[in-house]
Amino acid sequence: MKLLLIEDEEKMARLLQRGLTEAGHRVDVCERGEDALEQGLAIAYDVVLLDWNLPDLDGLAVLRRWRERGLRTPVLMLTARGTVGEKVLGLRAGADDYVNKSASMDELAARIESVMRRTGETERMRKLFARYTSDAVVEEILKSPDTVVLTGEKREVTTLFADIRNFTGLADSLPPEQTVGVLNQVLGGLSDAVLTCGGTLDKFLGDGLMAVFGAPVFRSDDALRALQSAKMMM
Repeated sequence: MKLLLIEDEEKMARLLQRGLTEAGHRVDVCERGEDALEQGLAIAYDVVLLDWNLPDLDGLAVLRRWRERGLRTPVLMLTARGTVGEKVLGLRAGADDYVNKSASMDELAARIESVMRRTGETERMRKLFARYTSDAVVEEILKSPDTVVLTGEKREVTTLFADIRNFTGLADSLPPEQTVGVLNQVLGGLSDAVLTCGGTLDKFLGDGLMAVFGAPVFRSDDALRALQSAKMMM
């Protein structure tokens, strides 16, 4: 994996870099928080190892700015103390795990693998739901997975149906490839309207679609969102 190690103690940085490289990883090293902030956004890393105490911008500030700018790369906080208070602060800022600087290389490697497994599962869920609903709804689902009840649940929702008027006659008058082109263009636009307003695509129905507002995530203005979506479609 491609790792970014942010550590200002030269001896510790060399030790960790050598151990991780021997384990088969590619490791870039940063000593300053400001440099790490930009490098973490510019380069796609698999995991970041982030020291809490840095000479300019501390690790917690770097982490918060990354998360505010949408960076989802897994982050392991490196700390020599690891108090409960520090861990809580780091986790709330967006850290995925902690590892003490005194930990063995085997423990560090195991924590990296554990974080990557969890991240892989999250990304799989994100891609699955992103096919049917908006990014904002996906984020809510991932933050609170209990909102999705797979066994079924009775709930009030708003349902929207949309299709192409007189499509049968249109299809009869066009060559097949042009008919498909019309379908793709129109259904693509209708789908965009649903996702923009926070709805969920339930199914495509030939020349139309069915969308739901209020599941899997409920909002108090779901009915209004459905109306806004219909207006965008028109």
